[in-house]
Amino acid sequence: MAPGAVWAAASLPNLSMRSFIYEEGRNAAMAKDIVQRGHWLEPEIYGERWAEKPILLPWTTVLIAPLTGGVNEWSARWPVMLSVLLTALLIQRLTRRYASLGASLFATGSFLFCSLLLQKLTIAEPDTVVTGLSFAAFYVWWDGEEKGRVSAGRWIACALIVTLLSLAKGPQPAGFFVFGVGVHILLRRRWEQIWGIALAAVLPALVNIAWAAAVYQP
Repeated sequence: MAPGAVWAAASLPNLSMRSFIYEEGRNAAMAKDIVQRGHWLEPEIYGERWAEKPILLPWTTVLIAPLTGGVNEWSARWPVMLSVLLTALLIQRLTRRYASLGASLFATGSFLFCSLLLQKLTIAEPDTVVTGLSFAAFYVWWDGEEKGRVSAGRWIACALIVTLLSLAKGPQPAGFFVFGVGVHILLRRRWEQIWGIALAAVLPALVNIAWAAAVYQP
C-alpha cells in the first residue's frame, strides 16, 4: 500500500490546480473531437485533420470522460497517473524478490521522485504511458524468464502490451522491448523463443500499418 499512498500524495492534490500545458491541449482537443464528431482514427484540432500517429492517450481520455463529466483535466490526466502508479507497483513487486522491503520501497520512491518523472507526473503526454507499458511488458517476460521458461501465453501477453505501447507514440518505442529482449535471446541462444520476440515485433507493426492505411490520403 505504501507506493500507492505516496503516488496519491504526490499526484492527486494538484491534479486540477492548473490548466493544460505543453501537449495537453492538443491531446484534449483530439479527445473532444472524438466525443463530438466520432473521428476516432483521424481527429481534428480546430478544424485541421491530425493523422501523424495513433493516439492512445486521447482514446483513453474519451473512455474515462463519462466518469469525470467530460473531457477535462481529470479525464485527460488520469491515464498518465495510472501508468505511473502501475510502474511504481511493478517496480516494488519486482525488486522485493531480490531485496528487503525497505530496499524495494527505496527503489519505488526513487522512481516516483525522479526529477524527470515529476515534470510529467500529472501532464497528459504519452511519455509516462510509454514507460509504464514498456516496463509491464518487461515484467511479464522476466517473470517467465526467471522461472526458466517463457510460455506461449506470456509471449502473447507481451505482444499485446507492446502493441498497445506502439499506439501511444508510434512504433518506435516498441523497439525498446523487442531489441533489448531480442539481443538477450540471441546471446543466450534461446532459439525456441525466437517466435515469441518475432510476434512482439510483427504484431505492433501490422496494427500500425493498418492504422496508416486507414488514414492515408494521396
